[in-house]
Amino acid sequence: MKYHYTDSGLNNIWLANGYEVVKTNYGEGVVIHDLAGLHRAIGQMLGGKSRLTGTEVRFIRKEMELSQRGLAELMCVTDQAVAKWEKHGQIPKGADRMLRLIYLEHLNGNVPIVATISRINNTDHQNHERIIADSASGLWKLAA
Repeated sequence: MKYHYTDSGLNNIWLANGYEVVKTNYGEGVVIHDLAGLHRAIGQMLGGKSRLTGTEVRFIRKEMELSQRGLAELMCVTDQAVAKWEKHGQIPKGADRMLRLIYLEHLNGNVPIVATISRINNTDHQNHERIIADSASGLWKLAA
């Protein structure tokens, strides 16, 4: 029997094997072996598609651990554009190609791409820290 895997946000993934059904205190559950490997395989398949759907854009964004704002920064668009892509699947052809290229390079460990995504993630996840301004001898110094 095949398992319909929907936790990725994609509705067209069925697992032939690589999982087991287990009993928990809350009923039956499913344990997927090598979930990261499964997501990597899904991502590689998506990278080879001709066009991405909105849910596939969301999958790729989440796999890179980016917020909509973070992906928007990476793609040089607004976060509203990313939200529209994910909701309606109307990603422009050039942006679609660029997103797939960036994601595949991310999967392959392209250091500049990984570093850029990491920088965006760090900026996006920073708390708005208190900044202290101190004036000494007529010069301002700022500290977080």
